[in-house]
Amino acid sequence: MLFGLGMAAAVLGAAWIVGEFLKSPEKLSLVPANTRATVLHEPLGMPEFELIDQNGDRFTRDSLKEQWSFLFFGYTSCPDVCPTTINVLMEVDKTLQQKTELAKPRYIFVSIDSDRDSPENLAEYMTYFHQDFLGVTGPENQLKKMTKPLGIFYEKNSPDNEGNYSINHTTAILLVDPQARVRSLTSAPHNANTIAKDYHYVLAN
Repeated sequence: MLFGLGMAAAVLGAAWIVGEFLKSPEKLSLVPANTRATVLHEPLGMPEFELIDQNGDRFTRDSLKEQWSFLFFGYTSCPDVCPTTINVLMEVDKTLQQKTELAKPRYIFVSIDSDRDSPENLAEYMTYFHQDFLGVTGPENQLKKMTKPLGIFYEKNSPDNEGNYSINHTTAILLVDPQARVRSLTSAPHNANTIAKDYHYVLAN
C-alpha cells in the first residue's frame, strides 16, 4: 500500500512541475534522443528563502551559488521514491567522479516535512546514503517561498490512527547553475547514466 502511495505521488508531482514549466513552452527544450531532461532556454532564477541545513547552518539562495547543484525534494519517512532517487544520484555521482573535465556538482535534498524532519534527523538520514550529500529543511512558510515559484508541489495526506502520514510531492530533479538559476528538470523514472549525460549536455551548451 505504501509503495502505491509513493508511486501515485511520483506521477502527481511530475505532472505538476511539468505543467508549471509548460505554461511558458518557449522556455523549454528537450535535449537529444536517449536523454530525459527538459532544459530551460531562459534559466529560472531561484526565489529568496531561508532554510537550515543538517549542520545547523543557514541555507539561502546564495548558498546555491558558485557550484552546480542537483536539487531534489522529499522527506525522510518516504518509503520508496525518495530513497530510490537518492540511490540514483549516488550512481550519478560515481559516474561524474570519473569525468574529470566536468565541474563536480553538489547533491541537495530538501525535506518538505518540516514537522518531522529536524536538521538532526536529516544529518542521520543522509549518512545512510552519502557523506557529501546535504539535507536542508525549514519552517513551512520558508519552504513555500522556495517551492511555489519553482512549481514544486507537495501535500500532506491525512494521518492514520498512529499519527503517521505520507506526503504527495514532486519527484523531479532540478539542476541549478552557479548563478543560482534552474537550468533543467528531470522527471521520474530516473536513470543515473541518463542524468549524467544530460548534465554533460547542459554544461556544454
